[in-house]
Amino acid sequence: MLAELDGDTILLHKGSLVGDKAEDRVFEQIGIRLSENDSPEYRAKIDCNQFSWQCQRSEASAWATEVFGPSPTVPQAVLAIPSPCGITGVGRIYGDWKSFSRRRRGYSLSAFELDLGVSLLVRVLNSYGVSTRISGHGGNSLGFRLYIEFDGEYALAIGQSLLEYLKSIGSVAVTQEWNTRGDIHECRWPISQGLPALVEVQNQARSLLDVRFVETVLECKSLALKTAIDQINRPSPALVREYFVANLTKNGTKPRPMVGVARILR
Repeated sequence: MLAELDGDTILLHKGSLVGDKAEDRVFEQIGIRLSENDSPEYRAKIDCNQFSWQCQRSEASAWATEVFGPSPTVPQAVLAIPSPCGITGVGRIYGDWKSFSRRRRGYSLSAFELDLGVSLLVRVLNSYGVSTRISGHGGNSLGFRLYIEFDGEYALAIGQSLLEYLKSIGSVAVTQEWNTRGDIHECRWPISQGLPALVEVQNQARSLLDVRFVETVLECKSLALKTAIDQINRPSPALVREYFVANLTKNGTKPRPMVGVARILR
């Protein structure tokens, strides 16, 4: 869950509306009461002094004991609850070469359904033609992990290259891990980062809020596809990435954040 510990109180961060409601149902089922929080940064809080975890007769109590041993602390046990992931998907999955080569922009996703942790970056990446399938956060006993799953290996190649280009010119930090597992192509922020990952994600998104840089990147992408297709009918993601990075580096344009924001996020 998107949460942090403040003494004996667990503060819950806002996620997507759908994900938050699902998470609240989990708490309700195991007898954990949520309280309102005065800070707008958090959606609710849990006072761990309100109950004794060992007295909770639920599957979650047994699960926590299995993970932490016979005497887990109450905050540990609550944070370890396998809450529903806050995710948003497009409903359909394409991810093939045909879809990637013909689509200039990414899919249109509702900002009201996106998880707040990654919503801005997902919306901005779509404007650069980097389509995503699922995004949001997932958690375990150590905290939470933000993640974005791209719509295929070509989208991952462009998305990774774009963010690493920003890193190379000193615009932002890029510490996420890039993974490919079968048909899943994703980036995940190290779980050890905890909440500071939220700051990094927002900085990455804001650095891309430049409508002129969007057009530059789209032109570099189109040129990379044309050059690659001239060599082979269906080029590999690695070849597309090679030409895209070369074009972007040769162009040398740097983004100027917050230029034409409304046009990017419409």
